[in-house]
Amino acid sequence: VVYPVARGSGPMMSVLLSVLLLGEKPSLLGWIAVAAILTGVFVSAGADNLFRGPGGNRRHLGVFWGTLTGICIAAYTVLDGWAIKTLAMSPILFYAVGLAFRSMLLAPFALQHTSALSAQWRSHRASIIAVGLLSPFAYLLVLFAVQIAPLSYVAPVREISMLLGTFVGAALLKESLKPSQTIGAVVMLAGVAALAYA
Repeated sequence: VVYPVARGSGPMMSVLLSVLLLGEKPSLLGWIAVAAILTGVFVSAGADNLFRGPGGNRRHLGVFWGTLTGICIAAYTVLDGWAIKTLAMSPILFYAVGLAFRSMLLAPFALQHTSALSAQWRSHRASIIAVGLLSPFAYLLVLFAVQIAPLSYVAPVREISMLLGTFVGAALLKESLKPSQTIGAVVMLAGVAALAYA
């Protein structure tokens, strides 16, 4: 329940906030494309299971925490857009400052567990280096995209990473694909194609 709500509500609220706070005005085709991508995200993430099965109270909690996560996603996405578009900050400078701030916040916790960190480094060095390089690179690409395209278009397209993760999981980890994931993927890709012409 948490996952589809968070993955769908985050970009949805980002789009609405970019219109309300940043003054963006998507075209009609842009709105249709964004709606298609968000629909595909909900379907791929498992929104069909939101209202099935037992556990009504737990489902309500799931919707609550998923929505709260979505609000956080929308908040940092719109903050990114405001810093890059309105303040005209360099994406590299903006990311470096944010990374330094996060590092200062996390340092006290990390320093309390240096032996555990050392053990993780010895066991998973290659994966840590790969994630340490690819994650910032991906985020910088998003920030550069925000510099040249409307945030209301970039925010939903970011969720294509979920689509790629689904198919990589199926190929490399031999996970089975549900029909809803395939349908969601097709709808998302149609939305991205439409955005190219919006």
